[in-house]
Amino acid sequence: MISLRLLPGTLHFKKPFKTAKQTFTKQKTYFVQCVDDQTPDKKGWGEASPIPQYSVDNIEYFQKTLQKCSHVLNQQGIPGNHQEIFKYIEQNISPSLPALRLGVEMAILNYIQQGNKKWFQFKKKKLLSNALISLDTHEKMWKNIFSKKKQGFTHIKIKISKHHFSFIRTLLQDLKKRAPEMIIRLDANGDFHPEEVHDYLAQLKPYPIQAIEQPIAPKYRQSLQKLCRQSPIPIALDESLIQADINILSTIRPHYIVLKPVYLGGFYACKQWISAAEQQGIGWWMTVGLESPLGTQAIRQFLHHHDYYHMVHGLDNDDWYKKIKDINLF
Repeated sequence: MISLRLLPGTLHFKKPFKTAKQTFTKQKTYFVQCVDDQTPDKKGWGEASPIPQYSVDNIEYFQKTLQKCSHVLNQQGIPGNHQEIFKYIEQNISPSLPALRLGVEMAILNYIQQGNKKWFQFKKKKLLSNALISLDTHEKMWKNIFSKKKQGFTHIKIKISKHHFSFIRTLLQDLKKRAPEMIIRLDANGDFHPEEVHDYLAQLKPYPIQAIEQPIAPKYRQSLQKLCRQSPIPIALDESLIQADINILSTIRPHYIVLKPVYLGGFYACKQWISAAEQQGIGWWMTVGLESPLGTQAIRQFLHHHDYYHMVHGLDNDDWYKKIKDINLF
């Protein structure tokens, strides 16, 4: 009998991670295990790790949904390829559970790859990633930035908000003087209001900023559309993609989109967004959410598998968490 099992776990940050809107010290995640009772040593692992305040998943539906999915697997068998997996997920898991869709897709992919630590076939090259800088004191952020620079990072991503704006602008001024070669990505998590955002962005124009992610909240769709035409610095959509139709790209016309599999419902769904963005000349990169090393490794393998080496992704979470004690993975 084939079953999909839900195994909750808690990820503990080595040190608090502060964004514009919240500080993380731990993250509740849900590992998905695909196993056949006839071959119990062969297990497929996935991860559903909804992001607090942003993800739409109702966790109360996870267990019941997996029971339904297990029943269908026993009737139809394990899907044989990625397209069949996606079709199976679309038919059996609500789009209102994108994190669970990712977890199940990941678990079945891992199962058909014979488990262990492989989700995709790939030839490993070096994936480029931006460094992610948590909000902290000026001294600690500088120490973190130069540590990342020594490690070879050429792009850094910094959280920004109205409350911290003057502080971050001073940091950007210093960065321009002391490390002008660094490319900057800013992430506002929708913190600015449409009536004031243009004035804030105008103050950022002098700095080497590749893009600012989600400067205003997704609910201000018309304002986002106007801002993408008029902003002095490029705009990247992130949270606006949650539960959105791909047609949002042709209406808002962002400069970039940021793809989180946990928001979009898995890898195959991300591939559809990538195809649509590239057809319209919109740039993109992929980034992890709050996944454990297991989920991050699967995301990296997806990028390797499709040879997405020509852009800088957001994969800098290798040293976020303490060792996972809740569950013995692999």
